[in-house]
Amino acid sequence: MHYCPENQPEAEDKLLAAAEAQEQGDFQRAKDLYRDILKNCPDHLDARVALCLLYQVAGEADKGRRCFAETRRLAPPHADLHLQLGTLCHDRGEDELAIDFYRQALALKPEHHRAWYNLGTARLQRGEEALAVEAYQEALHLAPNDVDTLYNLALALTRLEKFSAAAHIYHRALAAAPDDREVLYNLGVLYRRMSRYTEALRCFLRVIEFDPDYAPALGHLGAMWVELEEKELAITFFEKLVALDHQAESARHMLAALREETPASPPKEYVASLFDHYGEKFESELMEQLGYRVPFIMAEMLREATGGQMFDRLLDLGCGTGLAGEAFLAQAAELTGVDLSAGMLAQAREKMVYDQLHQQDILEFCQQHRATYDLVVAADVLNYLGDLAPFFAEIGNLLPPGGLLLFSTEEVDCEGGFVLQENGRYAHAPGYIHKLASRHDFTVVNERRCDLRREKERWVQGRLYLLRP
Repeated sequence: MHYCPENQPEAEDKLLAAAEAQEQGDFQRAKDLYRDILKNCPDHLDARVALCLLYQVAGEADKGRRCFAETRRLAPPHADLHLQLGTLCHDRGEDELAIDFYRQALALKPEHHRAWYNLGTARLQRGEEALAVEAYQEALHLAPNDVDTLYNLALALTRLEKFSAAAHIYHRALAAAPDDREVLYNLGVLYRRMSRYTEALRCFLRVIEFDPDYAPALGHLGAMWVELEEKELAITFFEKLVALDHQAESARHMLAALREETPASPPKEYVASLFDHYGEKFESELMEQLGYRVPFIMAEMLREATGGQMFDRLLDLGCGTGLAGEAFLAQAAELTGVDLSAGMLAQAREKMVYDQLHQQDILEFCQQHRATYDLVVAADVLNYLGDLAPFFAEIGNLLPPGGLLLFSTEEVDCEGGFVLQENGRYAHAPGYIHKLASRHDFTVVNERRCDLRREKERWVQGRLYLLRP
């Protein structure tokens, strides 16, 4: 198969027109244009593959399969041609078909580096990390110093939680390209995840040496200086993010925390981005490294207070990865989870413990529902709200008579009732909680102090509250 040079300008114009028609949903016109190209130029590869893919998009799967079978039949046994077919499919989001073509290319030419690389990339985009690693390793046998292959192999190993191996591969990439910004940045992210802070800082600082406005690295540096209790350095980097207008609301929130200011609430952008950035091992790291078991302690507290009562409908506010769903599963007939973070909800969905999941701000959700749930749980959530008066004003509307509200807070002794801490979370005074409960006609059924999690080698102190309207 080859292009028809004598008809190339006209064919390319029709190809663009067909793509535009397809984008506008005019599939018939797109098909007519592709067929017209092939009538005059039967070997026009882009048009043939585009027509095959269009059949699938238009719900004509059988025609699509026959079209691809014909494409394979017409294609001569040439590895580069099958590679091109695979690339065209990959560019149109058809990775399964792309993989098939890449494998055909490799059957014809096993030493084809680009085919192995493209196969690895298609596997990686499909979430097939182990198979991606195999393909990238084959590519590296053929081109040991190819930076793109090394970079993608390190990404795949990172997703497989093979951190040391990934770091080794990143260093191989840096040996070939010492100033590659993306390699340096991702190695820094990896080292931070491994708690190797000195190496992480070194990577991020090298990045901004030759790209001072690279916002992702500035963000990590600001957050790391907070963790290392270097307040003035952290302020410097968050100020740079504000000046660059990159995640500026989140940066302003952290600046307020570092300057001992206490805004009433954090920006939604801050909460969503904070949790979206966590990896798939967030939950296990939270429990194993930080000793976090708050939802399970809350579930035990509820059983003791109610004698093991079963609830019809439980609402888990700020459900995160679904830990509370697991903890309360045996105590509720139906579970609903709400969270602002799409990343957290994706992990919660995999547990299959919730009947419904909603991506929404929890206050907005509360405003839209009335007397719906007989148990509302908020584990490690109110420390991202600050002023709880709006929360108490709405939450009572969700609970029918006899319903229960169970939540945790980080504890502080302060005159204002709540304070924004340097870590970006809020802490609340017990007296403030009691005052709000009384104002909104809640009775405190039970209350206990609790070690919430370990942070900087010490336990974060908090309280658990069980309230009834």
